[in-house]
Formats: sequence, C-alpha cells, structure tokens
Amino acid sequence: METKTQIDIEKMSKETSIPVFKIRKALGMPAEEVCTAKTAQEAKDMRDKATPIWPAIITQAWCELSLKEALAASSFEEAVRVFDLAPKGSQANVEARKKMIEFATTIEQVDSMLIGFHSASEELELMQNKLISLLLQEIEKTEDVNRLERIYKSYGFLKVKIPARKKWIQCCKTIKELKVANFLGGNEYESNAYEFRILIAKRWLELAVTQSDVWIATHNMAPDDSDVQIEGIKKLATFF
Repeated sequence: METKTQIDIEKMSKETSIPVFKIRKALGMPAEEVCTAKTAQEAKDMRDKATPIWPAIITQAWCELSLKEALAASSFEEAVRVFDLAPKGSQANVEARKKMIEFATTIEQVDSMLIGFHSASEELELMQNKLISLLLQEIEKTEDVNRLERIYKSYGFLKVKIPARKKWIQCCKTIKELKVANFLGGNEYESNAYEFRILIAKRWLELAVTQSDVWIATHNMAPDDSDVQIEGIKKLATFF
C-alpha cells in the first residue's frame, strides 16, 4: 500500500468526525502543534474555526490562556474583557469576575455584575460586600437628598438602609424634604425606631421657623420627656 507523505488532517477530521488531536496522536505527531495560540483570543478564534467537534487541545488552551490572563488582569476593563472572552463556566470566568469585583470603583459597575446573578456563592457574597462598601462610601460623601433617597429605596441591605436614612434626614434643608424622608422611610426597624423618631424630631425642630412647625416637632414628633421635646418647648415659648 502506498504511504502518503502528507495527510490533510483537517479534511480527514471533517469527513470522519475524528477530532484532529486524536488523528495527530495516532500518527505520532506532537499534540502541542495542534494549538499554537499565544493568547486567549487566538485560542478562541482557532476553536471557532475548528471542525464541528471542537478539538479538546484547543479548548484546553483557550481555558488555560484565559485563566492566565484573568489572573494577570490589572484593571476593571481588562477583567471584563477576559470574562467576556473566557469559556462560560470555566475557572477563568470565576477568576475574571473576582478581578472585576476587586477593581470595581463604582456602584454601577457592581450593579451590572449582579444583574441576573441569583445563585448563592462566594462570588455573590464578594459582590454584595463590595457593593455595600461602595454604597457606604457614597452615603458618607454625598449630601444630595435625592441621591440618598434612591440609595435607601433601591437597596435592601440593613447595613446600607440605616445609615442612608440617617444621612437623608440630616441633609434635609426644608420641612417639605423632611416630610418625604419621614413618610417614605417610616420606622420599619423596630430596634432603631426610637432613634429615627429622635432624629426626625430634632431636624424638624432645627428647620422649623413657624409656631405651627415648632408645635408639630414638639407635640407630634418628639418622644415624651425627651431632650428634643424639652428643646421644642423652649423654642415654642419664644412665640409667646
């Protein structure tokens, strides 16, 4: 039988449904020559152009190169690129997401990662902790009552809602704004209800310029015999 000196491996693989790497192995050809990719993108491109049965050696290279690039990522944008490029469900996916969490600097970036992510896992816990950290930073630096209201209403973490509402109350500059904070906020946290009542009454009293508003802070808002009620009575006395 005549021996071929050159074999069209791609054609043989296509017509026989035998993966290229198996043909090369059977013929004694070095397996590493099947995938010469140096980057995850090159490996993915080779995989996309391969026969319908993905050569395992290319998929393996794609996973390994993606993981290498994920671990080397040094910015949020770079981590996103690797995450989108890496095989879904691979370790590279996991490591790229961790880098995204590490380098995220905005609430919006973490929010985007949480969309559609429901499974309880280490990754979810990391994302939630990072989100809480960023939200607390935002609460500390902002004095925008609209921003504080949105944070309070949009996130369910008690670690966020309680300080957000406190800051929201403190930043109100009019009775009208304070009414919104009082009405929408409510006293839903039983252990903090008294504290919030004091905060509302104190801020209401500070903003009050009419006898009516001082009376409301003193009679309706402040707890009986509290320091705030005493201050309210003193301020109310100035109208007589």
